[in-house]
Amino acid sequence: MRQTGSCSSLLPDDFVSLLAEHGHSTVNAISQMVSTCARCHHDAVYPVVVLEGESWFGDSQSGKLKLAVYGLCEPCAALPDTILTVNKKLFEASHRYACD
Repeated sequence: MRQTGSCSSLLPDDFVSLLAEHGHSTVNAISQMVSTCARCHHDAVYPVVVLEGESWFGDSQSGKLKLAVYGLCEPCAALPDTILTVNKKLFEASHRYACD
């Protein structure tokens, strides 16, 4: 694990800093997102970064891409379709909040 500020992260420091800068979040918040399993809330060992939306090449329009950052523990990562299930829940939840 790498040290990122005061939180350890499963992702490289430069990548976390870039996500924080462009995701309007903090390094610590992103580190916490990947440190806990999104499914069972135990300590995560796998970071997951998912982009959903149309292809992007240098000039993205606002709202075209959605980003999910989370972690998974070993047992949950071994379950079939875990990433698809977690992504579906996250993107459905973000869609509900965007439409409210």
